[in-house]
Amino acid sequence: MQQQQGHGVAASGRDGRGRRFARGARRIALLALTALAAGLLRGGPARGAAITIPLEPDAVVFGDGAYGNLTVRALADLNADGASDALLDYSVKARGAQQNQQDVLLGRADWPARTQLKDLPGLESLGIPYIPADLGSRNDAPFYGFRAFLDADGDGVGDLASYAQQRRNSEILREETKLYLGGAGWRTPDISRTPPQLTIVQDQVPQDLFQAATRPMIDHLLAGDFDGDGDQDLAIGTCHVARGMTADTGQAGTLRLYLSPPGGPRNISLRGGQADVKLTGAVGPTLGCFEAFAGDFDGDGRDDLLVSAPNLTEAGGSYAALLLGRTAWPAEAEIADLADRRFVLGGQAGGARALDARDLDGDGLPEVVVEYGQGLRRQGYCAWPGGPDRPALADAEACPLRFSDQIYDAAGDLDADGRLDLVFTLPRKTVEDPTLRYAVLLGPLGPGPIAIGEAPGSGTGDLLLETANDQGRPEWWLADLSGDGRDDLILSRPSAPNPAGDDFAGRIEILLGPIIDPALLPPTATPEPTLVPPRPTPVASPTPEGPAPTATPGGSDGGQIYLPLGLRGQAL
Repeated sequence: MQQQQGHGVAASGRDGRGRRFARGARRIALLALTALAAGLLRGGPARGAAITIPLEPDAVVFGDGAYGNLTVRALADLNADGASDALLDYSVKARGAQQNQQDVLLGRADWPARTQLKDLPGLESLGIPYIPADLGSRNDAPFYGFRAFLDADGDGVGDLASYAQQRRNSEILREETKLYLGGAGWRTPDISRTPPQLTIVQDQVPQDLFQAATRPMIDHLLAGDFDGDGDQDLAIGTCHVARGMTADTGQAGTLRLYLSPPGGPRNISLRGGQADVKLTGAVGPTLGCFEAFAGDFDGDGRDDLLVSAPNLTEAGGSYAALLLGRTAWPAEAEIADLADRRFVLGGQAGGARALDARDLDGDGLPEVVVEYGQGLRRQGYCAWPGGPDRPALADAEACPLRFSDQIYDAAGDLDADGRLDLVFTLPRKTVEDPTLRYAVLLGPLGPGPIAIGEAPGSGTGDLLLETANDQGRPEWWLADLSGDGRDDLILSRPSAPNPAGDDFAGRIEILLGPIIDPALLPPTATPEPTLVPPRPTPVASPTPEGPAPTATPGGSDGGQIYLPLGLRGQAL
């Protein structure tokens, strides 16, 4: 489906936002006086009676009887217009089968107040072909799907990675990852037909664990300038597990770096497992089948790699490791030997793992957010600041910023002040409670304990947000969908019914930013954050001989993009 033009909806979304603010203004103003009398301070750990703001959407998109379980999978600005675009996932009933389809929904300034998915302007299909339901185990049809959004070429614009699998009797014989580079004039590709700009191919799919050691499959696909030469590199994480097999404690993950030549990334063949750099984790749960993501954690202009055990171990030893970018990487190394910083829980039987990386204190560098405890018994969460010259061992027992009760569920700039705010889910008052409540901590955060929740001594944050409990809690996504420089809120409810009564149709609610009107907030006692110097510009590689590559419009931040591990809702 090509991009459609909307008619008669030019002011609907913006007018809705104005009505939303006006409806609650008097109520919030009265509550603000009460909160001030109770000593409400921005950024403190414990609160008095907080302001309550209902979440009333400006736009709603419904699934229907044929298009169900509508949900948001990822966000990125693909067409360099300043507005984030969304990858939508939904199930389709057609030709006797039900299977998932995926579309790109382009961001725009104006949104229809209420619409069905099939009538939504700006919806572009990935072109996933239908597979007949009666093939069963004889299914030899190619299989296509979305893999990730990332900045593969380092131009500051999101790119789309998809995959295509060739099969015989449902067994994967070949897997190709296709990279479609974003930029001005973007048109969503038909991933079954449109040639990509870059490919990553594994044509020797492993059939057992021995083969998996030298025939990597993609579990993580990361991009960044890991050697500081100004060209974007690619990193591929794999768990050494053959398709159809489950990871166990005997596996050791690997992270392979493909350092780009002048001009940017190249096509990659995974045959034989050759790479410029091969980093190996430890056998077992401490750092075996790890999670991984990239970003500049020390502010030196090179992108770094953060790898983490996926779970807390019962016996102890699980940890996360930060490998700083460098001009010279070894051809092979153990992650434990090359790590510049380790995030651990020392002196106890438990361990630690990284959950997220965000700039919580407003200094321009991301904190590493760590969960620590033993197995399923979580003891707490903490955030370690970024920057140069940090200690090599980060023990959770000495963490400067600690979340006592629970970790945040979403993060974004809710009040349009340029600082990251945190959203915490509060427990329901009763099982039948029709209202979902969220506590908000306005950023930036300072050091010390933060307790949000129902435990003794906990607070309710700076304010409360409320929404209806409609078939479970929604997934939160915060990104600039309208391109005005302010974060908008997307609530994704894949199990919600639509107005026609179709169960599990799915619903997406859009609240245009700012989510919290800054004029309604009480005065703040929070000092201005201390900002770090601007990120250094990497040294550019020499211009290659031959025709110059075509530049993709759009600014560049050197690949400084943070992807959450255990949390949803961060856009490129």
